[in-house]
Amino acid sequence: MTGRPALVIFDCDGVLVDSEPIALRVLLETLSASGLDLDTDAALDCFLGRSLASTRAILAEDFGFALSDDALAAMRRRLYAAFRAEITAISGVAAILAALRLPFCAASSSLPERIELSLRVAGLWTAFEGRVFSATQVARGKPAPDLFFYAAGCMGYAPDDCLVVEDGPAGIRAAKAAGMAVGAFIGGSHARGAQHRAAVAALEPDEMIDDMRAGDDGPGPAAAARAARAARGGRTCVQSAADAALPVLEPRAADAVLLGTAMVAAVTAGLHPDLGAAGRAMDQGRHARRPDPAAGPRMARDWRAYSALRHGRDEVAALER
Repeated sequence: MTGRPALVIFDCDGVLVDSEPIALRVLLETLSASGLDLDTDAALDCFLGRSLASTRAILAEDFGFALSDDALAAMRRRLYAAFRAEITAISGVAAILAALRLPFCAASSSLPERIELSLRVAGLWTAFEGRVFSATQVARGKPAPDLFFYAAGCMGYAPDDCLVVEDGPAGIRAAKAAGMAVGAFIGGSHARGAQHRAAVAALEPDEMIDDMRAGDDGPGPAAAARAARAARGGRTCVQSAADAALPVLEPRAADAVLLGTAMVAAVTAGLHPDLGAAGRAMDQGRHARRPDPAAGPRMARDWRAYSALRHGRDEVAALER
């Protein structure tokens, strides 16, 4: 994805609804009653983000354990009962969805009936009705990219126009395999352990998201801080090019970059409300700073500067959504 996303694809369990601890508890109780004892960390590593069909296959292949049809059906009944009694939306996600000015959908490893139940109990179903996709609709579940390809295609968007929000390694791998940008949400109650966070970070998602909730002043300050850092990065790259006496930057580009940096920093400090002007200034810098493919050895440096400026522009644009 080269700019702001055109479509946001949310995983359901652990991203929209805080269901993973419930599902994990019911799974471990079912396995224990059938003679297989697993600890929580091992279960998270093996089964997080997987469909029940995939879970069943992993149990057979890795543990030599056959989960019978009757046990599976009983587990599903107990799980749905627990969902009705306990499930809640991830804190802040309803406000995020209400404020989001981009098309969005949900793509989950779960059965369609389970996704609908979860979203209904959590009060999110009306936001997603008609835009929910299940691994049962594709040949291969996560970590294969099939589900994300399917969701994007149904919504009418190319993979590189999509941003996926996922909470587990299987989903992050699937998003990357699909060529989509991915934000790793690590704010769910199941994702607070150091081992899980390290496993997610090792996959190098585009962003780590600790909290869905906006602060008292809304989502602007945190995003503005990222924009200011990105703008400063662009300015630093541009300055390094100038210091190296590379004839790659017109004066108006340098001025636009510095103006964008100053304005974004002012937004961060709460001194300047005009996000549109900051975004336009960064955009001017981006266009004036476009790298020249014929530049030869200096192109790598050109491209780093251009990418940093584009990043700053995109972060500013995010503030306006």
